[in-house]
Amino acid sequence: MMAEFVAINRAFLRAGVAYCNVKGFTLSPGYCPDPVLRSQLDFDLIVDGEQLELCRATLEERGYQRTEASRNEWIFKADASQVLHIDDHFKLRPHRIVELHFSSSGDVPSRDERLDRLSWRTWEGESFPVLSPEDQFVEQGLHLLSHLRSPSTRLAWLLEYKRFVSAHEDDTDLWNKVHEAAQPHREAPVAIGLASLLAT
Repeated sequence: MMAEFVAINRAFLRAGVAYCNVKGFTLSPGYCPDPVLRSQLDFDLIVDGEQLELCRATLEERGYQRTEASRNEWIFKADASQVLHIDDHFKLRPHRIVELHFSSSGDVPSRDERLDRLSWRTWEGESFPVLSPEDQFVEQGLHLLSHLRSPSTRLAWLLEYKRFVSAHEDDTDLWNKVHEAAQPHREAPVAIGLASLLAT
């Protein structure tokens, strides 16, 4: 997974795509001390909606094909012909999945404002764009809310959320930035409130 993560990031940086990584490896070490402790099944990227065709071409060069498309998400898969059984959930998988998330103005893909305030993380000599700490926290709350509404929620996500909050509970500057970053998201107050309640 890490080798593919590095390869995708190199390809996007080389192509000049405006993007950032979300969830997955980006949650270490702030939310999870070591990425090997996480069950990661795919790669999530926020991309500039105006560059979707460039993203598609870049992923196709790596053997991916778009399999799903919606108003704010394109899903790409490679080596996905094999049907997986639930008993194989924690085994190595032959297939690879990339989810591209993007903003839309009406039905027209547009640039996500979070791409204008990115952070950079370095692993093993490779640097990659990630969400700012405040945007990442809001994203985690919204992600938890979406899964709490579905049959698929992991207790580990709440533990990661609590770990981050506990480590930063006295960081007033961060929480002020979180408050500001949450403003454009109608469901953020409920998401953060519910995640905090359940994590507690």
